Amino acid sequence: MSLQVSDLKVYYRTLAGDVKALDGATFSIADKEIMGLAGESGCGKSTLGNSLIRLDGRMSTLPVASLSTAIACPSGTTTA
Repeated sequence: MSLQVSDLKVYYRTLAGDVKALDGATFSIADKEIMGLAGESGCGKSTLGNSLIRLDGRMSTLPVASLSTAIACPSGTTTA
C-alpha cells in the first residue's frame, strides 16, 4: 500500500476558536517504504499521525489537495 499527502492542514476546535496545528504537510510513502518522522516537542508529529486516522474528534481538517492511497492486489494491479 502507498500513501500520498499534499498540503495537509489541521486545526483543533477550542472554546476560543480554531487553533492551527499543522499547515501544509506534504509527503509520500511508496510501497514497502518506511518513513520516520522526527521533530521538537509540540511540532505536530502526533497531530499528523492522528489526522491520517482521524483519531481526535477535536480535529478539523481542511480539504486536502491530494490525499490518496493505493493498495496492491495479489495479482500485481493497484487500486485507489
